[in-house]
Amino acid sequence: MGEWMKQQMKASKFTYDKLCATSGLARGSLIRWANGDRVPKLSTFLILCEVFAKSQNKGFTEMIVSGLQEMPEYQFAMRRGHK
Repeated sequence: MGEWMKQQMKASKFTYDKLCATSGLARGSLIRWANGDRVPKLSTFLILCEVFAKSQNKGFTEMIVSGLQEMPEYQFAMRRGHK
């Protein structure tokens, strides 16, 4: 998840401060998620997807799917055979 977030920030040309201002999310939380220390709640993840999708002129659903695929829970489900 952290690498996905860093990639999206780079593609959106966001610094932590700019993402914080655009999303309304706390800078410290953004840093923890980007470093892979934590995973955001679903509601927060959707905010990030909305901000990244708008800034990159991509579809909201496309952004959600790309982010979900990077979450540990999704990866564990795939390993268990839920395809």
